[in-house]
Parts: sequence; structure tokens; C-alpha cells
Amino acid sequence: MKFDMGTIIGIIGILFGFLGSLFFYLKGKKKKRLVYNTETAILISESLSNYENLRIQYNNEDIKTLNSTNIKIKNIGNDIIETDDFIPAVPIVIATSDHFLLQDTSKYNINSSNSKNRVFLKHIDESHIEVSFDFLNPKDEIQITVLHTGQITITGDLKQGSVKNYSSKKYEKETDDLNKDIDITYSILNMRKVFFLLIILIILLFLFISILYPDMFGDNKIEIISLMLIPLSMLVFMTQNK
Repeated sequence: MKFDMGTIIGIIGILFGFLGSLFFYLKGKKKKRLVYNTETAILISESLSNYENLRIQYNNEDIKTLNSTNIKIKNIGNDIIETDDFIPAVPIVIATSDHFLLQDTSKYNINSSNSKNRVFLKHIDESHIEVSFDFLNPKDEIQITVLHTGQITITGDLKQGSVKNYSSKKYEKETDDLNKDIDITYSILNMRKVFFLLIILIILLFLFISILYPDMFGDNKIEIISLMLIPLSMLVFMTQNK
């Protein structure tokens, strides 16, 4: 069997179109990634007990140590994360090796970067607090400040995706990179729309000319259309996975 140049070009065009579509599909695949960071400040240390006649109390109980921990939780993936995305047996739980100072969760300092997102805290016991929320869009972040004694740990696991503890340096770097990626993505999406329409117009123009002048392109119509499908198929997948 002999292949002429037109057939070879057609095969190459279809192959590249398939590979390009596969590449952008994998690159744009939805990923759920949640990261958190904790920063603890010592408010009251045991060394203060060395001072005579110095007593610090809360609800008539002496306090010898007290820490304040700021907890940041952020969605750095490209897909929305909801409470239902967590494994029911492993929700987000903030735990301390001793106990939390405030038992009334309505008194906790909670901030959300998305005003439409509600954050809920539930006391499991004096040393465990469950965290839930309506949703976290990509780039959304919530911050919770807790007063406690002992060491803070956070647990939680997604059905699909990852929940990771980041150091302050890595947390800031990853979130800064995410902001840059999102800004670049929006610029690229605007360009996609223009190129998408341009390629559609070129293909329609080619089909219109081939109808008016059927002999103009000879036997290479299929090969030409195949080559045009390369950027078109890429743009379709890029748009679907934005």
C-alpha cells in the first residue's frame, strides 16, 4: 500500500490533534488540594508562676499556660471543595493535647476570604473541634484563631484529593504561585475565545470556498481539514477544562 504526501499529512494532523487534546485534558483535570498552616504564639508561660502573688484566671480557674494559634486553610487545587468531599469518618478536626480555653464556638475568631462561604465550628469535647464549611472555591481561604494549652494538631482527609500540612514559607509560596497562575489563566482564557472563533471562521470559510469552487483544493480537502482540527481540538479541551 502506497501513501502519498497528502495522506501522510492527514495522518500526522489527526495524530497531533489527538495528542494535543489528550495533553490539555490531563493538564486541565480537576484536582482537589487542601493545605493548612498553623502559627502558635505563647501568651502565658509557666515561668510567670515564679512571680509572687501573680494569678491569672478564667472562669475562676487558674491559668498557668496559654497559647494562641492561627490556623489557615486554603484550597490550592482547581476544583471546588465542599464538606461532602471529606470522608465522613475523617472530617477536619482541630485537636490540642490539653484543652481549649473557649468552649463557646461563637466566640472564636473566624475569617473567610469568600463572604458567601459560612464556616462552622463544633466542639466534640474540650480538646477537639470539628471544622466544616459550605464550600471553598480555588484560592479561597479560611482562618481560625484558637486559645488553648498543649500542642495543636489537625486531621482530615478527602474522598478524592489531598490534605497537607505546609510550613509557613511553603504555604505562602504555594498560595502566591496560585494567585499568579489564576491571573495568567484568565488572560489565556480570553485569548482562547478569540482564537477559537478565528479558527471556526477559517474552517467555515474553507468549506464555503470548497462548495463554490469544488476543484480549487483538489484531493487535499480532508488533509487540510485534519490540519485545521489540531488547534481546534486543543482549544475545545482547554475551554472545557478551564
